Amino acid sequence: MLKGFEKSLVKTIRAARPNLKQSSIQTYVANLKRLGNMLNLTKYKDLGFLKDTDRVMAALKEYSDNTKRSYVAGIVTALKAMMPDETEVIGVYTNVMNELNVGMMADLKSNKMSAKQKSNWVTVEELKGCVNHWKMRVVADGLLERPFKSLFTSQINTIQKYLISLFLMGDIKEIPAMRANYDLVVKTEKEFEGLDTVAKVNRNFYVMGSKSATLWLYNYKTFDTYGPKEIKVSKLLYPDLNRWARLNKTGHLFINARRDPLSTNGISKLITAAFSPLGKKIGVSMVRHITITHLHPPPSKSQQETADKMLHSVETSKEYAKHTPDES
Repeated sequence: MLKGFEKSLVKTIRAARPNLKQSSIQTYVANLKRLGNMLNLTKYKDLGFLKDTDRVMAALKEYSDNTKRSYVAGIVTALKAMMPDETEVIGVYTNVMNELNVGMMADLKSNKMSAKQKSNWVTVEELKGCVNHWKMRVVADGLLERPFKSLFTSQINTIQKYLISLFLMGDIKEIPAMRANYDLVVKTEKEFEGLDTVAKVNRNFYVMGSKSATLWLYNYKTFDTYGPKEIKVSKLLYPDLNRWARLNKTGHLFINARRDPLSTNGISKLITAAFSPLGKKIGVSMVRHITITHLHPPPSKSQQETADKMLHSVETSKEYAKHTPDES
């Protein structure tokens, strides 16, 4: 499904939205393929099925608001690129997307957990327990000591579940969880220095030193705001990451069963699998929420009450609070 049409769709969206990231386009097209499967569509050569807005939204009914927004954003983008004259249909989906945005923003500001978050919430300590769980299996079987070609796919998966959980939870103060931007091309420092600007566009790199490692990110959601991002990999993380990067000769830190690089979607699935020993569905977004809550808890009820009585916001209270002379 969407074989030839998928290529045409990607090309048309890129032409209509030249500043839209390639990863976003890929996510949108992948979501449309999944939506087609949900609607039992085996073959089609256009987006006409999206005109049945009620049927489409019914298919997305059970998804979280965040997932719905991702699907609807892709629908709006694709329709504007492929069927710009369908203003009424585009308007319906745009209104849905705006309503989802408003609701999600209100939920964020309230600092209240969603029902899904409540059912899947765990502690930082439990997440770190998964790192140890996979590390023990890797060490017990000597997986990072074996020749790469001798490793079965299941053993590579075990190594990668250890390393992705290590990335996310190994040192949350120094290198807290990013979004699913771990689609990393492996380079030595010398190799990376030899790359020109064009070779770095829309790619993320794991750059190895002899006793260090650095992430260089050129493909992430807020790239247009922050530009290329350099992140030093913690000394608690890079020894095993470097061992795998040297052992794995594919040139990519995380790979699939065909030894090709994992896509962003594949990285997301790997993260969920890495924390599956907890018996809950924990994705990268949940890990980020748990990490932030642990490091910087939301305002307490008493803080909110004090701010209300002082007739200003909690943010203003934070600005008023000062370090004492001894702390300055």
